[in-house]
Amino acid sequence: MNDIANLCHKEGVRLDATRLAALHRRSAHSDRQRALETLIRDLQSWLDATASAAHEGDHDGLGHGAVRLAATARRLGLTSVARVAADLECCSRRRDAVAMAAVHARLQRLATRSIYAVDPQ
Repeated sequence: MNDIANLCHKEGVRLDATRLAALHRRSAHSDRQRALETLIRDLQSWLDATASAAHEGDHDGLGHGAVRLAATARRLGLTSVARVAADLECCSRRRDAVAMAAVHARLQRLATRSIYAVDPQ
C-alpha cells in the first residue's frame, strides 16, 4: 500500500489548419502577423481572466471567460482548446467546483502548449 504512482498525461494539441490557412489568405504578411499576434494576445488575456475568476471563486466570470476563450481559440483553429474551454463553461454553469478546478488546470496546460504550437516565438 506504500506504492506511489506518478501519473502524467500529455494531451495532444489539435489544430484546424484550414482556420490558420484562412487567416493567412485574408491578409498581407505584415497584417497576417499582426492579426495572429492579436489573437494570441486575446487568448492569453482570456486565459488570465479565467485564472483570476477561478482564484476568486467567480463562477459567472469564469463561465464568461471560458466562452470568450473558446471563441478566440476557434478563430485560431485551436480545436482542443475550444472544446476544453466549452467544458469549463459547462462546469461553471453547474457550479461544480471540483470539476471546474480539474478542467481549468487542463485548459491552462493545453492552451499554453497550443500557443507555442501556433507561434513558437
